[in-house]
Amino acid sequence: MSIHRLARRRPTPALILACLALFVALGGTSYAVATGSIGSSQIRDGSVRSIDVKDHGLRGLDLARDTVDGEAIDEATLDVSKLDLPEAEPPRGDVTLRVRVDPQGRESLARGVEDVDHLFTGYYDVTFDRDVSQCVAVATVLDDMAGPGEIRIRQNDGSERTVAVATTNSAGTPTDQGFHLIVSC
Repeated sequence: MSIHRLARRRPTPALILACLALFVALGGTSYAVATGSIGSSQIRDGSVRSIDVKDHGLRGLDLARDTVDGEAIDEATLDVSKLDLPEAEPPRGDVTLRVRVDPQGRESLARGVEDVDHLFTGYYDVTFDRDVSQCVAVATVLDDMAGPGEIRIRQNDGSERTVAVATTNSAGTPTDQGFHLIVSC
């Protein structure tokens, strides 16, 4: 065999370099994927989309503040036990609290009422089982034997759970009158 024939079968330096570069490129990517060694330094900011993330792979602390709107949240997946809610106040919603009070201060048809105090002639305090300071209260005088009358209410008189009620006759003199009180939150 001649030396010229062996020289023809030897790869050129360019071919060796090209094969080495291809091997490193393919091997490095495969190694990185196989070992999970791709980290945040290898990912360009803003380049990862939601389709690129495995389900349940992101947590709230991984997202920028105010970047997820209500439509993107499946309410069925929320765990209310993990919310930091104050224990003294029940969760708010559309709630209607009510009571019917007779002229002596006895309550009936009550919902969400803890107590009714008849303080003195024409003055009552109605205490609810929750904070009603941000609710809307409406009261009406009962049509009874006391005759026509007027009613005034005042919320948050020293307690966030109390509504003060004052009843008078049509001349403005304090008179014990029955009333309905409705509080909507």
